[in-house]
Amino acid sequence: MHEHLTVTEPVGELTVLVFETRPRWAPELKRQFVSDSVRVRACGSWKDVRDHLAKTDDVLLIVDLAVGAAETLRFLGREVGNRSARSVVVIAEKRSADLEWSLREAGVLQFFTDELSGEELADFCRRQWRMMGTEING
Repeated sequence: MHEHLTVTEPVGELTVLVFETRPRWAPELKRQFVSDSVRVRACGSWKDVRDHLAKTDDVLLIVDLAVGAAETLRFLGREVGNRSARSVVVIAEKRSADLEWSLREAGVLQFFTDELSGEELADFCRRQWRMMGTEING
């Protein structure tokens, strides 16, 4: 007999969703937040992202643009525009820098090139949570 379990995010824990084609940022952020009450979730598809967004309101979503620029823009137009408390960060290769303003117009809060370090990305997340009035419990 199988029981259906509903997964919800624990109260008081901040969530970062990371959508990337190869594990890079999710493992790095897990290391950066090891002593903080931050849940880092790796997503392997836009469906995973949507499912996690449906469970949690105050989420930082980090997208590696290697997943596809067109798909990212479509997702942002459909999903992010419907939610006012959504914070989306895109990380891209330098050669994709010309897409920055299209992505910002679609709702991206911050655009980084892949020269970013894990520490810099974690610091950005912390600053964003402080601006949202949320503190990290560590």
